[in-house]
Amino acid sequence: MAHCWPLINLYYMISSRIIEIQSQMSQRAIELLELPEGKPALILDIGCGSGLSGEELTDSGHFWIGLDISDSMLGIYLRRRICPKCLLLYNQVSH
Repeated sequence: MAHCWPLINLYYMISSRIIEIQSQMSQRAIELLELPEGKPALILDIGCGSGLSGEELTDSGHFWIGLDISDSMLGIYLRRRICPKCLLLYNQVSH
């Protein structure tokens, strides 16, 4: 079963519907943060996955640090080259 994950992760990279939904959710999350207009913020994206939310943060002028437990999802992020200046961390968050 573990061998299926890279294929599922690839689907996240190429599915226009998933990308559209994630983009809309990310835009709404940015609105809910009520960040000051025109002032870049530094955001910690826990569970950043392939970086779809980070792409919205970058497009909105913000900086972000991505953290994810899945090296294959982070690999998709690296192949997409969304934000060369952003920092990625491969780790899990617990207690």
